[in-house]
Amino acid sequence: MIYLLSTQALLDILTDEPAIATWRRQTPVNTVEISAISVGEALKTIEEVTNAARRRALRSALDIFVAIAAGYQGIAPFDENAARIWADLEATPNLMGRSPSGREAELSSAARMIVATCLARGGTLVEATQPYHTEVKLSVVSP
Repeated sequence: MIYLLSTQALLDILTDEPAIATWRRQTPVNTVEISAISVGEALKTIEEVTNAARRRALRSALDIFVAIAAGYQGIAPFDENAARIWADLEATPNLMGRSPSGREAELSSAARMIVATCLARGGTLVEATQPYHTEVKLSVVSP
């Protein structure tokens, strides 16, 4: 089984959030992938951290995680198959997600690309329960 981390799940791993950390320790490392899109989204979020030392620590943790994943080809590209699925998802109105603060909002284009990548790879998305999960035929695990 392949697990693809959502951007928030990746950030939660970098910050050692307890629920995801427990799930991560119980999951074989070579079954966990990250989308190239999530790498960019995580970097964007890390750059918003105002504390310079914290920002450096998060960048370093991301670099280590990416290097480990790259070692077993665990960086999932956004390829043609994913692009075709993404186009269908973009045409689907009102796919609603939830921000880390709990606010509900339409799923971003980047989030749709990550979902499309997961669907294209036949994987299971690692993500907190989201409203759109009922509308998209997607295997999800919510640690």
